[in-house]
Amino acid sequence: MRPSDKPHVEKNHTLFRDICPKGTSFDNFTQDDVNLIFSHVNSIVRNSLGGKSPYDLFSFTYGEKTASLLGIEKIPSREVIQSPLLLKK
Repeated sequence: MRPSDKPHVEKNHTLFRDICPKGTSFDNFTQDDVNLIFSHVNSIVRNSLGGKSPYDLFSFTYGEKTASLLGIEKIPSREVIQSPLLLKK
């Protein structure tokens, strides 16, 4: 598959790279770090999803409890951080 065949995956990759620019080492990432990153990435509303976020669709389909068990939570739109500042400890 070419990147152009999977635009939604490419969008997530772009959003992930906003937080973890190319060259960022993942060696010291914890599972909590990864969960935090993808909680923010998946809380961003997408026009392609009818104005919903990936989190909204996942929790509607599988339930918020399942999302919680996976360590993913909804981040309010105004609190989403899409920069390396997200992981500054």
